[in-house]
Amino acid sequence: MRITLLIVCLGVLVALTATSVSADTCVGGSFYWATGPWSDCTPSGTQCAGTQSREIYCRCNNVNVAAVNCSPIPGGEPKKVRSCGTGGSFYWATDAWTACALPDGQICGIPTQSRLAHCKCGQSNVDDLYCLTSPGAKPALVRACEEILCDID
Repeated sequence: MRITLLIVCLGVLVALTATSVSADTCVGGSFYWATGPWSDCTPSGTQCAGTQSREIYCRCNNVNVAAVNCSPIPGGEPKKVRSCGTGGSFYWATDAWTACALPDGQICGIPTQSRLAHCKCGQSNVDDLYCLTSPGAKPALVRACEEILCDID
C-alpha cells in the first residue's frame, strides 16, 4: 500500500510518500535500517557541546518502507540524535586588518581598515548568535588609520 501525505512547508506544498510493505511482500530481500548523514553540530547554551541529528529509514530492496517493518530487527532502531562538540566556550576569531583605504567615492580624508570576525567553537565557525550571548563583545570590524590620505591624480 502506498500512502501520500500532502503538507505545507514554508508555504510550499510537499508530497511525502511512504510504502507499507509486509514481510511476505519483501521478496528476495530483508528489512534493514538505513541512515542519512549526521547534521552539523548544533550547540546549546553557552558551551560548544551540542547535538547532531539524522534521518532513519526502514528499507527493503533499496525502497523506503514503513518503520514498523524494521521494529523486530535485533538492536532496534539506530540513534537519531547524538552528542557532539568540544564542550569548550564560544569565542571570536578575527581576520587580518585590510590595508588603509578611503571609502568609495571619497578622494581625501581619514582612511579606514576593516576585517571580518567569526564566532567559533573549537576550529568550526558557528552562527554569531552563540558568541553574542557569551562574555566578551564582538571585536571592532572597522578602525580609522592615523594618517590623512588624499588620492588626487
